[in-house]
Amino acid sequence: MILEQSALVAEIVAAIGILVSLIFVGLEIRQNTKQLRETHVDGFMDQFAEIRRQIYQNKDLSEIMQIGRVEPERLDHNQKTRFASIMDDFFALGMQIHRKSVRGVLPMEAWTTVEPWYATLVNSAGGELYWTTLTTSVFEKDFKEAMERLRAQQAGPTN
Repeated sequence: MILEQSALVAEIVAAIGILVSLIFVGLEIRQNTKQLRETHVDGFMDQFAEIRRQIYQNKDLSEIMQIGRVEPERLDHNQKTRFASIMDDFFALGMQIHRKSVRGVLPMEAWTTVEPWYATLVNSAGGELYWTTLTTSVFEKDFKEAMERLRAQQAGPTN
């Protein structure tokens, strides 16, 4: 009888040990997931900052971006190509941030933090020209819809 009771106690202790181990593993996974999300956000923000840094550290790119956003028709052929390349970089990065935020890989705040900037960009004269005529076929449906919502919000209600 004592041997059976000892075996039962040992099984209970083992079960508690396994339960504690599972809880610990769950907490570790949760912490690692949070750190991974933060690393992704930091990486995207670094990419965003790098694109901007390239623009403001290069006088020609800065002028192309300033003119392209406000009066894209003033850009010559080469400048339009460079402007479109800059826009490609910004919108491709925006699509990645949007996709990963919607899918839960990143917190939704990653997208909502940059969304106002994208609203300004897509609603600028050059941003609108880029978005409506140049390369929107390369963007994912969800991102296109997000950009169209930003464009519609800027336009306001129609009478």
